[in-house]
Amino acid sequence: MRLTKITQWFSFIFYKFLDTVGWAKILIQGISGIYGTFSAIDLSRVLSGEHPAEVFFHWVLLSHPLRIFIIAQVILLFIAITEKFAIGSYTKLKLEIKEKDDKLDILNNNIKELFEGLLMSFANAELAFGTQEQNQERISLYLAKRDTDNNINYLYPIGRYSSNPNFRNVRRSRYSIDKGCIGEAYKNDYCYNGNVTEEECINLYSYSPEEYNSMRMKSKTIVAISVKDKENQIIGVLVAESKEENWQITTIKRKLEKQVKYYAEICIKLKDYINSKVDSKSNITGDMPW
Repeated sequence: MRLTKITQWFSFIFYKFLDTVGWAKILIQGISGIYGTFSAIDLSRVLSGEHPAEVFFHWVLLSHPLRIFIIAQVILLFIAITEKFAIGSYTKLKLEIKEKDDKLDILNNNIKELFEGLLMSFANAELAFGTQEQNQERISLYLAKRDTDNNINYLYPIGRYSSNPNFRNVRRSRYSIDKGCIGEAYKNDYCYNGNVTEEECINLYSYSPEEYNSMRMKSKTIVAISVKDKENQIIGVLVAESKEENWQITTIKRKLEKQVKYYAEICIKLKDYINSKVDSKSNITGDMPW
């Protein structure tokens, strides 16, 4: 026990030294350079030694400059060895970075599977996904991306599930807060449309004809509900879709309201990490942050 405490104390002193050694190294390098220069220059003609200030500078600059230079170089060598010992070899660093990247990949896959699993469980148990012959439903969870002024710039997908594999893919990593039922839910907390037409998508939901034609799933029913934190701020939107008209018109709102409270707790805890993943992706088209 005593040995452990001594080791911890030594480690604390050692790394405290490394924290402060940067400025010391700069100072010693300057001293080393100055005295290395003066050791090869004869300043006796310039500093006659008659004035007290000249006597002082003569003593500082000309008293054994070569020895001072050698001492400074020895100290710098000690610092370099210490830093090398603390940092380790380049190969070791590469292995540590690779190990951390592998752990992050596992973490990313676990978070992705977490959200997809939650959506799948809810969709199958509560929304009866896959009971239709064509597997024509889909559910997606989006989080809000805020700027430095805390304004929401866009929504990005973090999870999607459908019994039909053709409807699972995510084609965009950014979704506007001004378009579609998702935009209506952002503004008004909830949106239900049980008979979505091309005309409504263009005139009501602000999609262009090209955007509508490019949609892989042209849903007849779209339901969206906002996800909020404890301060009642919107942190995301949950969207459920079906190619069936007036799908679950009397029951789905209650089901979604109950579910988003659960999703909100998870999203709040993981929001900072997920946002960091979004920040690292510069492309607008493509998959989710994972």
